Amino acid sequence: MTENDMKALTGDIIRHLSAKKLKEAFTLVKKLVAETWLGEFSDKVYDLEETYSFIRKYTIEGVEDPEREKIYRHLVQSLIGLTSRIRENWLTTHSGSPFYLRKRSPDLLPLRNPRKFLEDLAHSQKVESPWNHGDTGETGGTQDLNDFRKEAPAPHPVSPEYWQQVEAVFYAILLTDEPDEEASIFINALFDDDTVPQEGKAVWITALTFSLLRYFDEEKMALHLDLYEKFRGLPQLSQRCLTGFLTALYQYAPLMRFYPQTTGRFTIMNEDPAFNRQVERILLQLLGSRETEKIKQKIQEEIIPEMIRISPNIRNKFNIDHLMNPESDDDRNPEWSTLFDDSPGLIDKMEEMAQMQSEGADVFLASFGMFKRFPFFNELVNWFVPFFPGHPEMPLKATEDPENTVTRITEALLQSPMLCNSDKYSFAMMLQTITPEARSMMAGFLQAEMEQLEELGKEEAVLSPDRKETTVSNQYIQDMYRFFRLYPSEKGVEDIFSWKFDYHNRAVFRPLLEEHPAMINKLAEFYFEKGYFEEALEIFGMSEEQSGEALQKAAWCHQKMGRYEQALELYKKAELYEVNKIWNLKKIALCYRNLKLPEEALKVYQNLDVLQPDNLGTLYAMGYCQSETGRTQEALNTFFKIEYLSPGNKKVWRPIAWCSFLTDKNTQAERYYHKLLEEQSDKYDLMNMGHVQWVLGKRATALDYYRLSIVAGGFSEAEFMTVLEEDLHFLLERGIDPNEVHILLDHLRYTLGQ
Repeated sequence: MTENDMKALTGDIIRHLSAKKLKEAFTLVKKLVAETWLGEFSDKVYDLEETYSFIRKYTIEGVEDPEREKIYRHLVQSLIGLTSRIRENWLTTHSGSPFYLRKRSPDLLPLRNPRKFLEDLAHSQKVESPWNHGDTGETGGTQDLNDFRKEAPAPHPVSPEYWQQVEAVFYAILLTDEPDEEASIFINALFDDDTVPQEGKAVWITALTFSLLRYFDEEKMALHLDLYEKFRGLPQLSQRCLTGFLTALYQYAPLMRFYPQTTGRFTIMNEDPAFNRQVERILLQLLGSRETEKIKQKIQEEIIPEMIRISPNIRNKFNIDHLMNPESDDDRNPEWSTLFDDSPGLIDKMEEMAQMQSEGADVFLASFGMFKRFPFFNELVNWFVPFFPGHPEMPLKATEDPENTVTRITEALLQSPMLCNSDKYSFAMMLQTITPEARSMMAGFLQAEMEQLEELGKEEAVLSPDRKETTVSNQYIQDMYRFFRLYPSEKGVEDIFSWKFDYHNRAVFRPLLEEHPAMINKLAEFYFEKGYFEEALEIFGMSEEQSGEALQKAAWCHQKMGRYEQALELYKKAELYEVNKIWNLKKIALCYRNLKLPEEALKVYQNLDVLQPDNLGTLYAMGYCQSETGRTQEALNTFFKIEYLSPGNKKVWRPIAWCSFLTDKNTQAERYYHKLLEEQSDKYDLMNMGHVQWVLGKRATALDYYRLSIVAGGFSEAEFMTVLEEDLHFLLERGIDPNEVHILLDHLRYTLGQ
């Protein structure tokens, strides 16, 4: 069995268990056990299946047992744990990945005797500070590690020995499957100790999260919530705990029905508005990571598809896409509110930030990706360390920085909400590769930027009381994103950013969403605004109460996916509500046009013309539909009205010229095509002018225009012949002798050959 086979098999078992199909699960677990040759696993499977046989027996016999559900739940939990243990046992023994090589290492720190470990850790806190040059006797030449947390102007370094012990704990927690009592005591003691700085505890929380994502254990789920409550006032720690818990909750959502203690506690905690606000924000931030995958991707869905019964090239006769621009398929209802309407003042700043970053984190990810090649990033733990100048691998030496430039830059980086921790380290490493002059210039620039950010921060602090928590969680999620996308070695856990984060489809999140409708609306808004129309429709469909705006947005989603019948139905339902009637009617007409029902569309446009007289967009659409339905003279009158209302409007010349030709007003058609060709040479205008000349009996002139449409206009000969074939019935209806058609076309071919 290969490593992938093992992971696939355990995945199948978990799916059967989450679906309560225990018969299939037991069959696969036995197959799994056969790969290990360990008798203890066989005995455990036998005991569990025996228990299940009794549950089935008593259920069939109708024996009332109030504890049955509890016993069943415990049985499933045992099967989940057994499956995880068997899989991990096999991988630890057989996997050749660097991750499992480390797990097999005899040097892995045992999570035992926390008192001794903390004493050793405290001893290594005392480090000589190169920032003290011994010219005063007040500092004593040493600095306590806690000092560097005060963001002092001079960064106080941590000794390599100290950080090595922090890293040892990181890997020990990361590679722990199910913490036994001693391990739990050890972990809790470290988090309880006030002498351990936040930076150390932060990476240990990440280790706990990755350990949980790698190997499910309810105790590790609970510990995330315990630590969140312990560090509630420390965003750097609390937001990591909550992000880790929510990520694991999504991953293990199918199993959480068997762990009511965890889900119940989460539900109770959500009764706290501040906690719920943080949950909502982190869920949206994780969901927002999906946008990073849309690097420079542009979805072109606003192009109106071909939907007319007559020749497809009628659109080119009118240049209808340009003509209909005032009524684009992508024309959103201006009355729709957006997700950020409740934060006036922030939206402009966010738009500016979005412009600077060019679609969020994409620019930074691309910009800093090359700087992840520093040896610093070869160590897994370093991708998750909160940025602090005292990291032992930070290249800070006072003697090499007499102008204090590096210190000024790192101070600016410390305060920057724009860069995640990983990118800040990249920036700091990069400083050593540039000249002192460049560093000095950069320091001045960054300090000026920080002053602006400080002012911005004061404004946002009023508008957003959770600003610090928001920044920390966003930076942490970006750190994780960079790790999963850029870390070159084995990661040991599934890439969380390959997930959809479709919370509305996960039962464990449903009570949360039902209890907080505002959150459902924000999820729907995210999907809607970002173009995830299928997911947006799923959420719009969850609400029992319909509103006109929700109906319109659902209709819009169908429209954007080309489902015009469903869109039309919903737009019609929205008519019952007082929601921008004119916009709604335009969308109804647009759906009719896309459904190739120009007669129905025309009726709607005529209604719109009554409600909004002399609107050019409506008149354009009316003229187009009149032409489609054979009312060419009416269409011509409509286009002349547009020219009257908008003198000098060159857009309308083309449909006037074509409708004039179709109504045998050839001199008029000739005049308008001349005007068009004086402005710009267009291959369709050149061809149509040729049609007019032919009908006027000017065959040689017609051939000249036909030739120009190919030579100068851009038609290939084959394309020209195809379009002419489609237009031929217009020429024959206007008296062109069918016997001369092939002769003129042959002559055209001769002239092209010359």
